Amino acid sequence: TQSLQAHDFVWSQVTFFVLTGLMAFAVPMLSSVSLETVAMTTTATLFLIGPVSSIVGSLPVFAQANAAAERILALEESLQNLSSPPDEMSLEGRFSRFKAIQLNEVQFSHKSAGGEVGFEVGPISLNIERGSTVFITGGNGSGKTSFLYLLLSLYPTAHGTISVDGIPIGTTNIHAYRNLFSTIFSDNHLFEELYGVENHDPDEAKHLFELLEIDHKVALEGRRFSSLKLSTGQKKRVAMIAAILEKRPVCVFDEWAADQDPYFREKFYKVILPYLKEAGITVIAITHDDKYFDVADVRMHMADGKLTFVDAEPSASRKIA
Repeated sequence: TQSLQAHDFVWSQVTFFVLTGLMAFAVPMLSSVSLETVAMTTTATLFLIGPVSSIVGSLPVFAQANAAAERILALEESLQNLSSPPDEMSLEGRFSRFKAIQLNEVQFSHKSAGGEVGFEVGPISLNIERGSTVFITGGNGSGKTSFLYLLLSLYPTAHGTISVDGIPIGTTNIHAYRNLFSTIFSDNHLFEELYGVENHDPDEAKHLFELLEIDHKVALEGRRFSSLKLSTGQKKRVAMIAAILEKRPVCVFDEWAADQDPYFREKFYKVILPYLKEAGITVIAITHDDKYFDVADVRMHMADGKLTFVDAEPSASRKIA
């Protein structure tokens, strides 16, 4: 495309100079037009060529914008026309009142460019009970985030099954399953608008801004945040507010406290997590803060892609492989 544009640009310049030369030298020889008229016409043409070139050059840009807008509108229309299977809605309603999420011998393998098997996570068998606070610890590269992607069904399982109250998660109910989770990853993106939340309680939002001590920096105006010119730690606090307002039964935090100062790190463990637990929200958090491990109901350690319980004997329903 760039080659074609460069080729067309060169030819347009050649054509312009040829026509200007014909106007300046050929017209006086072939007609009785005075040199003064030719000079004035040529000068006017030279002044006009810039604006005309800008207008002509902008036409492809407008064409690309129109094509992109048409594709976006077509995508929105196709999404609106999608209809969920009848059992999808009923399962989503049932999942919202789930009692436990079960992982049975779940495993995932990263593939290298040559198709060779790379780092593996699992096999993992685990029962996450509703309302519990689960901490996952482990060194860098141990597979903690990969495990979260596997749990959230963002990575496909190579082996094993994920189920909710005994209902296996498959293609017909995977969206209902994913809608159980509000997530804040370590490299999360914070949107200016509060997507996925049609209605929220302004009083609750105000209380959350005060709880996270960010009300002096940003506020929720309708469904949009007034400003996102914040530090990384402050953006994580706003992301926490958005996650809570989504009203989903499970919150997943990937090293949320790592970007906070010591004061807010302690507040996360001693105030925010108990606040979520009291609200009946299940919390799954990756953390390295051993000072606050006592806050968790269950603590698990990841090493070389294997998950094991720590400081507790796993029960039959919490078996880890």
